[in-house]
Amino acid sequence: MAVVFFLLAGSLGILAYFLQLRQYVYILFSGLIYGFSYFFRNILFKFEKKSGFSEFGLCLISFLFLGYLLSLFNIDNKVRDFFPDKLLLMSGVAFVYIFIGSLLSDNRHNKLKFINIILFVFSYYFLQTNYRIITTFMLNNPRIAEYIIGSPIIYLGLLLTGLKNYLPDSNKSHT
Repeated sequence: MAVVFFLLAGSLGILAYFLQLRQYVYILFSGLIYGFSYFFRNILFKFEKKSGFSEFGLCLISFLFLGYLLSLFNIDNKVRDFFPDKLLLMSGVAFVYIFIGSLLSDNRHNKLKFINIILFVFSYYFLQTNYRIITTFMLNNPRIAEYIIGSPIIYLGLLLTGLKNYLPDSNKSHT
């Protein structure tokens, strides 16, 4: 859930960056990337929709994919400041908060709900009181953010094309 949040936040950040620079050609290229991915997913191979993103979300992710391409080919290196790992470095507390919230919201039993509420309030208090320590730790260890986000351009390409859902599952045993 947190990774999805940072992917969409990074996409919106890159879209805002393109608009701020008045680089409308980049917006056009993002639209072309989305158009090709839509054609690939829905018309050419007719993949089932299991990515967890709506078409609008995939359209936003095409901005992020273009941002990574621009950075990879050294066309625009300032776009790196809007990547999700930079957002994660600057808001490590938000990531930990979202992560703990998603873990605690999984249990549905009535007795566990009360315990989850107490843990949630405690974790919120802990994160707010140690905000500076967590932010400093994330800034001093940028590899953690890169590890959390993963290999972005490959992941985004697989997500846009629909191939992410057809990779072999490492949890299944192959006999």
